[in-house]
Amino acid sequence: MCKALEDIKNEGISQGVEIGIHALVKTLKSMDASGDFIVDRIVEEFGLSENNAKKYVQ
Repeated sequence: MCKALEDIKNEGISQGVEIGIHALVKTLKSMDASGDFIVDRIVEEFGLSENNAKKYVQ
């Protein structure tokens, strides 16, 4: 696959992950989950570091 198509594919995947994280945070907040619990779920489900996961919860 050429570099341009590979970049487009990777950008699409990144956007999809971003949407998934935001959806997870919104859902868990609506269920009154604690911030720590939400961070733990992001780390487990998406493989982010704890510091990066915390940015989505704030």
